This record gives sequence, structure tokens and C-alpha cells, in this order.
Amino acid sequence: MTELRGAYIVRHGSPSIRPLLEIRARYGSSDVSLFSTTDARTFGQVRRALIRALEQCKPARS
Repeated sequence: MTELRGAYIVRHGSPSIRPLLEIRARYGSSDVSLFSTTDARTFGQVRRALIRALEQCKPARS
């Protein structure tokens, strides 16, 4: 089974214009785009939601 792993953030463009913000990850041997936007507020909300979801998937420590 192929798993999604290694999520990371990419910022495209210059700081003087609204940059394209992107969340990417590895899926098998490929890099895939999970989400992209030029809206920093929306990007932050999606990023935080992804972090919470990934934390829920971690096995509990005993």
C-alpha cells in the first residue's frame, strides 16, 4: 500500500506580489500537490487542519 508522507510547504513567487502557497507531499515515488492558494488566511487554516489530522493518525504512545 502506498502512503502519503513527508508533507512540506512551498512558496512560489516574490514577496512583493501575493505568492502562491502550496502544501505538497510524497506519494509513492512522486511529489503531489495537496492544496494551493494565494490567500494566506485560507492557507493557514488548511495547514492547521492538516496538522491536526496528521496528529490524530499517529499511534498512541503507551
